[in-house]
Amino acid sequence: IMRQLFYIFFVFIFINSIGFFANADSHLSKDEEVNQARQHIKQAEFEQALIILRPKLADSSRKDITDIRFLFGLSALSVAEANVSAEARDDLLDEAIAAFRQILLNQPDIRRVRLELARAFFSKGDDELAKEHFERVLGSDPPPAMALNIRRFLRAIQSRKRWSGYFSVNIENNDNINSGIETLDVDLRGLPFRFPEENLPRTERGLVFSGGGGYQYPVSEKLRWNFGGDAVRSEYRGSDLDQTFLSIRTGPRWLISPRSEFTSDVFVGQRWQVKERSDREFGVRYRAYYQLTRRIGLNSRGTIRRTVQRHNKDDNSVNVSYSFGGSYMFSPLLQGSLGVGGGENRPRTGSRSHPRNVNIGLGAVLPLGWTVGGNVTWSRTRYKINAPFSSDLQVNRGKSYRVYLLNRGFNLFNFSPQLSVTREMQESNNVLSNYKRTRWNVNLVRQF
Repeated sequence: IMRQLFYIFFVFIFINSIGFFANADSHLSKDEEVNQARQHIKQAEFEQALIILRPKLADSSRKDITDIRFLFGLSALSVAEANVSAEARDDLLDEAIAAFRQILLNQPDIRRVRLELARAFFSKGDDELAKEHFERVLGSDPPPAMALNIRRFLRAIQSRKRWSGYFSVNIENNDNINSGIETLDVDLRGLPFRFPEENLPRTERGLVFSGGGGYQYPVSEKLRWNFGGDAVRSEYRGSDLDQTFLSIRTGPRWLISPRSEFTSDVFVGQRWQVKERSDREFGVRYRAYYQLTRRIGLNSRGTIRRTVQRHNKDDNSVNVSYSFGGSYMFSPLLQGSLGVGGGENRPRTGSRSHPRNVNIGLGAVLPLGWTVGGNVTWSRTRYKINAPFSSDLQVNRGKSYRVYLLNRGFNLFNFSPQLSVTREMQESNNVLSNYKRTRWNVNLVRQF
């Protein structure tokens, strides 16, 4: 059923991308006062335009509300960029962002509005959101002069970034958190065997809080040095699954060119299982990005991690992972991704494994405030040991389907709840490695 729903979902995105993304008529206002405000804007008299337009925002049912919102947002942004107090500047930028956002909820394909929204985020210092919208406009093949101006903004974002931070709350329901098997009675080389009941699937609900931040010290024009930390706290109904993880990191960030960058850091982390220290980890990782064309972006990342168990040294391990991927912007509102990954897990016991995976994804911004997306992942892990009761090496094959949905029109303190459903299946010649599970997640996502 999940597979059929996933196929239907992608067909739904495709139909919306070719049917709903047609440009809407602008329907310029015929209101004399609105047109008077338009003349004020042409003469750079933005404060006078605001005085006329602000009362008219109250009636959202007006046929010309889109025109009014755009003119108001443009005026508020222009006044904010003038010499005003910091408090007034922030209020004006918030008003401009709200006006542009309301337009894009119903008409997400209006390029000029998205460009002005990106500029408002840039002026407010919200570089991540500004970068996202600038890149969407750049992917729509804008005129050369507009593209050049956007790249100037992107270069400024790349070079001025100093502080960064994030925080998220995730509500999860997992119907097989222990990767349990569906039946306890199995046939092992012709002999009946029954596993303990603790191997049955276990359903749990919980909360996951994650957050972190960092600072980039400018060493030179193209070199920054990162300092940062991250924290994750997981809480479930059964306290035996509660975990806390803290880590710190530091390393260089090279701004190779306006289209590419490379980041590397060393990290150290400590994990607590319930209230007791369980393991620590340390290692090195890298991330690289290159914007090949306006529509195509390439990325790569890799990690070497050593995990040291506090109680059982035989469970110590070294894990190597890497991935290569790319994204393609079919339009400013439809983006696809493709990636491959692999690695090697080296437990102290010597039973090495080699995971490989391929994933493909698609995401779309739709009218009426909806954003939908999903991805499929295929994986295979080969072990250097035989499967139990078998003369063949153990091999696990997995599939994962994920679909997510959110509506940008519904927000709580500028965050929108995103619902995602993930269906995972794994088949193996090791009976205890066969499992199926479905995870439901609700997490708060920053608006736009």
